[in-house]
Amino acid sequence: MLLTSFYKEGATDGTRAEIHETVDGYRVDYYTAGSFLKEEVFEAKPIAFVQKVAENWISGVKTLNG
Repeated sequence: MLLTSFYKEGATDGTRAEIHETVDGYRVDYYTAGSFLKEEVFEAKPIAFVQKVAENWISGVKTLNG
């Protein structure tokens, strides 16, 4: 279930990070230029941690590898 989305400020290409609640915790889906990039699963992590991960990617602090 989608909980929230973070959008890159000033981006017009739909760059966003979506936080989804799963049975085991949370998942962050990353999108840029309208395309899915990657997902990360966070089991046993608090929502505040997962939100910070999404915010860090949107702001350019976090990079996606692989």
